Amino acid sequence: MPRGSAGHNGGAEWGFHRMTSSLLLGFAGVLDIASDDEQITILHEYWYSVQHSFIQTTDHRRRRERMGPVWFVEGSSVAMAEITAARLWATGKLSRWNNSSHPWQTLEQRMINKMRLIQSQRKGCPSLLPDTYDSKCRELAYESGAWAIACLMNRYGQDVLLKSFHPNVEKLGWEGAFRKSFGQSSAEFVKEFEQFMDLPLGDQVRILPVPKQTDARSR
Repeated sequence: MPRGSAGHNGGAEWGFHRMTSSLLLGFAGVLDIASDDEQITILHEYWYSVQHSFIQTTDHRRRRERMGPVWFVEGSSVAMAEITAARLWATGKLSRWNNSSHPWQTLEQRMINKMRLIQSQRKGCPSLLPDTYDSKCRELAYESGAWAIACLMNRYGQDVLLKSFHPNVEKLGWEGAFRKSFGQSSAEFVKEFEQFMDLPLGDQVRILPVPKQTDARSR
């Protein structure tokens, strides 16, 4: 199966963001891969740069602490990429190439797919929100983490990360910024999130933002 790889690979110690990627197959127009997927990949990797940009230290350990647990780092990258892409497509600010024979799924459909994967792996994992990459359940950091961020954004606003959380993370630390922005400890939120994951799927999808459509044309 064809696959790609991309990443934010450091650079903070020199004052810049180093990004790398394999060939973006959807942009290259090969193997019937949709360009939509590549656009989301770019937004996903770019969000790491946004996270890092609010942290001024060049000390790796301190920077890692300010970035927070894996589920937050990866979950917010997934959620922000998915939601931002859906919003940009809906408003016509990002062109869609329609270069694949496979119809691209809506934000709701993609998040439902993530939810089904989470529920299928849930019983075999010690936590819905893994705190390390060294885990057989690391995929949940991305998928379950995205739903966790969607919950926070639904409750505190779609711009809460940019306008509240990240501007405070350098001064207050990750946990301090979490408490200030979300009114509870991260441990308390994790318990609440577990209860959310027990709700019927129909109730869960109601927290997702609905992108407003325009008459913009696809490319």
